[in-house]
Amino acid sequence: GQLSLNEALAEGKEVISDTGEAIANNVSANDEYITQLQKIEEQEIALITARAEANAQLAQARLDAKDEALTFQEREDALRRAIELEEEIANREMEIAAERARVLNEQLDLTTSSREEIRLAAEATARVADLEVQSINRRREAEENLRTLRREAAAEHQQQLIATAALRESLAQATQQATRITLTTQQEVQDTLQQ
Repeated sequence: GQLSLNEALAEGKEVISDTGEAIANNVSANDEYITQLQKIEEQEIALITARAEANAQLAQARLDAKDEALTFQEREDALRRAIELEEEIANREMEIAAERARVLNEQLDLTTSSREEIRLAAEATARVADLEVQSINRRREAEENLRTLRREAAAEHQQQLIATAALRESLAQATQQATRITLTTQQEVQDTLQQ
């Protein structure tokens, strides 16, 4: 039952070797996560500029959508551009945030984590949910603006139909009046000629 000195030393070397390998694997995995986080940070930095540019384009599209000098179709097209652009940027933000959360949570699984690391991972996970809610709210607002614009267009179209019908009615009455006057005048001329 007892180990010889050589067997004990061999087993100790194996334990040390396994521990060293595990440490090396953790260091390698940690380096990989650091590299992944750096790539994510680069994407986040690039997205800051993209979001700023998109916000400017969104603001212009929203102004165009309210510009009554534009046709309803132009205004609707502006709103659609705003919706598409918002969705594109929001999706990219969520992808990057989800990747950050994934990396931080996987890093937590590898090592003994500090409370700060746990908090950062939780915040990253919560950020994904927050971005989804913000995206949904912005999409709903844009779609409501689109519905409002369509209702305005339908109401204006209805008013144009009513105005056209009224104009036709006025034209018909004027034509009848002109016909009566013409007939009366012709009758008077005939009566005068017969006298």
